[in-house]
Amino acid sequence: MINDAIKSIVNQYIINVKKQGIPVQGAYIFGSYVKGTANKHSDIDVCIISKKFGLDRQKERVLLMNIRSDSDDLIEPHPFSPKDFSNPFDPLAFQIKKHGLMMM
Repeated sequence: MINDAIKSIVNQYIINVKKQGIPVQGAYIFGSYVKGTANKHSDIDVCIISKKFGLDRQKERVLLMNIRSDSDDLIEPHPFSPKDFSNPFDPLAFQIKKHGLMMM
């Protein structure tokens, strides 16, 4: 179970992403926090789904990383377009849908 402090950090991050003009169709927490294996060195893996994404995942990831503030610098963003996220052959999207916690 993910504690409320982590959920709050992620929810605030989603708000900050939206404030930058990025429409968010969905967001998930996944990885060690969902698995219950997080430690003090763990990042917070967050999938952000937006129709603005899908051209260059690396540039989109950098954009999302630059939106982080000091309070959410543990967030490791993973951008997806809705099309890419619905691709049944994308192994990361598959794992996020199967094991991730939907935040919106």
